[in-house]
Amino acid sequence: MLVALQAFAVSCASTIIALPGSIWLLRRVGAFDHPNIRSSHVEPTPRGGGVALLAGITVAVVVSGMVVRPQAVLVGVAVVLGALGLVDDLRGTSPLLRLIVTMTAGLVVSALLLTSLSGPAAVAAVFLGGLWVTSFTNSFNFMDGVNGISGASGGAIGAGLWWLAVRHGSTSLAVVAAAVSGACLGFLPFNAWRARAFLGDVGSYGLGGVLAALAVALVQRQVAPTLVVLPFLPYLADTGVTIVRRLRAGERFYEAHRQHAYQRLTDRGWSHGMVASSVAAATVACGGLAVSADGARVGFQALAVAVAGCVALTTAFLPELLSGAEPLDGASEPLL
Repeated sequence: MLVALQAFAVSCASTIIALPGSIWLLRRVGAFDHPNIRSSHVEPTPRGGGVALLAGITVAVVVSGMVVRPQAVLVGVAVVLGALGLVDDLRGTSPLLRLIVTMTAGLVVSALLLTSLSGPAAVAAVFLGGLWVTSFTNSFNFMDGVNGISGASGGAIGAGLWWLAVRHGSTSLAVVAAAVSGACLGFLPFNAWRARAFLGDVGSYGLGGVLAALAVALVQRQVAPTLVVLPFLPYLADTGVTIVRRLRAGERFYEAHRQHAYQRLTDRGWSHGMVASSVAAATVACGGLAVSADGARVGFQALAVAVAGCVALTTAFLPELLSGAEPLDGASEPLL
């Protein structure tokens, strides 16, 4: 537990130290996110701050002195997917290329982590793992649209996985999860209020990939898949509901839009802080349910899954639940 706390502190401090220099470099190379009709910000802002977070995570894992195979795989997927995101931030890439790279990375990571199975069961597990990594990585990318939401939610997911790793005696996984939480915390002062930088695709792909891969690694450690997925549900629910709506309307779900629940809440006048806090609170609740149900009887686990599902769906349908309420006044201006 102590080494994980150390990783948390080192990652947080390293991210804070690296961010000013990263922001300066991003400005020099012209890596700006310019506002458009679908944006939630009103002035050009450097994108690519996720480079500092991935550096913080890597430094923390190396300093921990426990670079064993699972850790190397997890840091590796963060770096590979982060590199994909960085290319997209600087030059742009096609949706098909991003899909191919994330799916390939997911399959490779799952094959390297899920080593306890063989035969058809192993093939099925690796395929499902690859699909899971691809799905959540892209969900994390889709959800990164208002100040603080990814830093707060990524930190909360990491904290839940950290605790599950400790409960199952995996110090190596606890170190990575703690490092992710620390990096997210270190990023928040630069993004949660008036944003000095955005994560960019380098951050959303890197963080989404390592969090999803951590879940795969925990399943290998005998954590029930139905429980390990719970901290991810708020992001998955918002993304899933939005994709279904867009497909039913005949729209391309991967194109930029303002139909996510968190975007529609800002359109109703919610501040970025209110939106990010509500999604993060739902994530904390779902993570707490996962931890409390871990090792419990099947009935309690089923109840935890049902409650977490309700929490996540409530978040995804919150704009509809508030449809009868008056929009907030004076809070609709993006705090960016």
